[in-house]
Amino acid sequence: CITINALKFSEVHFRKDCRCSNCIQRTLTKAFWGLIFKYSQALSTKAKFCPWLIPFKESFLELCQKINRPGVVELCTWLEESDFYTAPASTRYHSAYEGGLVAHSVTVYKELKRLLEVYPGIAAKVTEESLIIIALFHDLCKVNMYTKEVKYRKDEQGKWETYDAY
Repeated sequence: CITINALKFSEVHFRKDCRCSNCIQRTLTKAFWGLIFKYSQALSTKAKFCPWLIPFKESFLELCQKINRPGVVELCTWLEESDFYTAPASTRYHSAYEGGLVAHSVTVYKELKRLLEVYPGIAAKVTEESLIIIALFHDLCKVNMYTKEVKYRKDEQGKWETYDAY
C-alpha cells in the first residue's frame, strides 16, 4: 500500500504487506492533492483559469443537479455570473489560486463522503442532499470577495517583476 506523511507529501513509502483498497485510494488522493497544491502554488500568480479546474466545475454542477430544493437553479445561475469558478478559496492558505474556491468546495464534499464511510452512525443521520449543500455552499460568503491587484517581487536574478495577486 502507499502511505504518505500528512505534513510532507513528498515522503512516499511503499509497503507490500497492505492490500487495503480503501487505504490506497485515500493515500493516492492525498498524494494527488499534494501535487495539485504544489502545482497550483507555482501557477497561482501567473495563470488564467486553469484547464485542469474544468472537472471541478463539472463535478460541482453534477452534484448541484442532485439538489431538489427551491432556488437551486437560481443559485447556480448566480454563481455562473459571479467569480465563484475563478475565485481563490483564500488568499494565503488553502486553495489560494485562481479557481481554488470551486476546487475546494468539491474537495470538501469528497472528504465528507470519506468521513461518513468511516463513521456510519453519523452517515445514517445525514442525507446525500444535505451533504452536498453543506460541502458545496459552505464558502458562499467568499463569492465576489477577492479582487486582483498588481504586486511587485524580485525574481531569481534580483530584478523587480509584477504579478497578479488577490
